Amino acid sequence: MRSIPGVLLIVCIASTAVVCDLNSTSVAEDSRNSTTALSEQVQQLRDERHLVALAAMVLLDGEIVESAATGKRQIGKDAAVEINDRWHLGSITKSITATMIARLIEDGKLDWDDTVADHFPDDPIHERWKNVTLHQLLTHTAGAPANFSLQTRMIHPAAGKETVEARKTAALEVLTSEPEYTPSEKYRYSNAGYAIAGAMAEQATGKTFNELVEQEVFAPLELTRTGFGPPQLSQQTVDQPTGHRTHAGLKVSVGDKADNTPIMAPGGGIHMSLESLCRFTDAHLQGERDSHPLLTTESWRKLHTPELNNYACGWVKKDPSWKIPHTLFWHNGSNTMWYALVVFIPEKNMVIAVTTNDGDIKNSEAAAWEIVNARAAAYANERDFENRKSLPTQAFPKKTPFSAVRWKGKVPEVQVDGNWYTLLAIDGVESSHIIAFSQKHHGDKWQKRFSEDLFELMVRMGKEPGKTVSLTVRKPDASTTETLKDIPMTEQNRRLVREANSR
Repeated sequence: MRSIPGVLLIVCIASTAVVCDLNSTSVAEDSRNSTTALSEQVQQLRDERHLVALAAMVLLDGEIVESAATGKRQIGKDAAVEINDRWHLGSITKSITATMIARLIEDGKLDWDDTVADHFPDDPIHERWKNVTLHQLLTHTAGAPANFSLQTRMIHPAAGKETVEARKTAALEVLTSEPEYTPSEKYRYSNAGYAIAGAMAEQATGKTFNELVEQEVFAPLELTRTGFGPPQLSQQTVDQPTGHRTHAGLKVSVGDKADNTPIMAPGGGIHMSLESLCRFTDAHLQGERDSHPLLTTESWRKLHTPELNNYACGWVKKDPSWKIPHTLFWHNGSNTMWYALVVFIPEKNMVIAVTTNDGDIKNSEAAAWEIVNARAAAYANERDFENRKSLPTQAFPKKTPFSAVRWKGKVPEVQVDGNWYTLLAIDGVESSHIIAFSQKHHGDKWQKRFSEDLFELMVRMGKEPGKTVSLTVRKPDASTTETLKDIPMTEQNRRLVREANSR
């Protein structure tokens, strides 16, 4: 085992794999929370989303700058969650599995191009599976089904050799049948594919998946508050969170044993504290930015380079957006009783992790992404503002302060609260300057872009509007000007303007 000098969705009981970017909270919600302390935001979102518990941590430049945990370890018990508690990660495990495999590749025990046939040479494998590679399995492009059969998913073998044998048997159950599609031609999220990759690592090393993760990831990164399956309780107290489901509208604890079959552990069977999760993710962040001694730069690049559907090896790569105008990498996970999300943003040198012991995926995910968006905004820097200027048109919020626009030659008249005005300036920026900018960049579409994409125009001019603006106006045929203050920029207004323009 090598040492280091100095030193993300979902495996579900219900077999529903979900990896989705719920990044649809409104700009108003982001603005509401971007300057709120994390502890206050976590408490607020836990209450709003009716979650058993909610916790989050922010790592910036390698240091914990914010952390918060609120709620109960187990419904009906007095024990409150604490920041050092452990949380089931679900499919974030996939990034850990891929990291472990990358380490074995660097040690010469595996190769990205190793095939299924290489590691199951004496077993009956369908001809179309024989050339499927380890890398294809890790990027969900191998042709593997989403999950194993229901019968396999009901098996819970003992830890150790029994689980290794059961995982190999489950892998061969898939490999003896024809792949579901031609490898590398399609993306399909597959928990089974990651279990097969884990089985290949076990065959190559003679060690169990758990031993390999401990040896290649936990130990070299000095991650101590980690383990496999759900966190276990002591016999005397509720000293860790337990997962929860909703039955008949009530939250019910599932105890500390309920989980997917350990056969599927390489796809979703690890738990960690928030700090351990952030430290693991920070290794990936540093590897992407420059270097980290856990792996070579080449291996980090391999792990972070997507194939299809922006999916790399256990990470989803997301392009810059208005809310977070930087490339980021993320993964989430749930076994339907817990939920976790982790994000790293290389340009900001930032890691954000969110966990809950509540299997309400819809509300857990909404809360998690709202925290991520708000924390990224709370630590905005000059690069954020510069990056927004270069975003594609579709990335900009579509909002305006007036509900209709009409033209007298090149002079705009706008409707605000049912009244028409000649528009002279927005937040002190003369409308003639905005019009000239639109004419320069959009040619004969300048009026349409002014009417429908005003927010984008002003951002690209370096004059980003806030949630409300001040309008300098003059009533038609009047000689005096007036200022309309605190006029909200809304998406509804923009829809009305666009509808009017289409008539």
